[in-house]
Amino acid sequence: MMNLIFNGSKLTFFLMWVFALPMLLEMKTILTLWLKTPPQEAILFTQLAIVESLILAISMPLTTAARAPGKMALYEITLGSIQIAIFFVSWWVLSLGYSAEWVFFVAIAANVFMFQVRLVVVKYLIAMPILPYYKKVVGPVLVILTISAVLSTLLSNSLPNNLYTSLVVIVFSVATSTLAMYYLGLDRHWRKK
Repeated sequence: MMNLIFNGSKLTFFLMWVFALPMLLEMKTILTLWLKTPPQEAILFTQLAIVESLILAISMPLTTAARAPGKMALYEITLGSIQIAIFFVSWWVLSLGYSAEWVFFVAIAANVFMFQVRLVVVKYLIAMPILPYYKKVVGPVLVILTISAVLSTLLSNSLPNNLYTSLVVIVFSVATSTLAMYYLGLDRHWRKK
């Protein structure tokens, strides 16, 4: 069961990352094609929403594992309380005069915290070891994320900004993240499947 959780977290993140990376890099071009003159905030808001979705993607198999034993009260009360707190913390941050994107920063920070809480709760509910999860899931995810993001960002920053170079960056980032995922993120057993 642990391998199912580990591989589920890894593969869910990898599949999301293949599409998220080009969108993060070329969001301005994508929104300009769609909206002609997108509001500047829309670009940042969309990028932050994608980051939040990536955190949720790696967490979803943990959510399923936590609900599997049928003891959902601890999980739902703990994580539900944190989710409700996002509203109140966001409201407080906005009342201090911070700009609207801080709502996303609060949500992203809360989701990172909830990821850690999920690990602890799942460990309690199904005796899932946390350290192997970090070694087999978080480590490879960070390696793939770093390599593909750095290479794609370097390419994006070295090219002029137009539609053709955006297509080059999109293809390059998809290829880079896919190859990194295949060779660095998957073990031999998964590559043979």
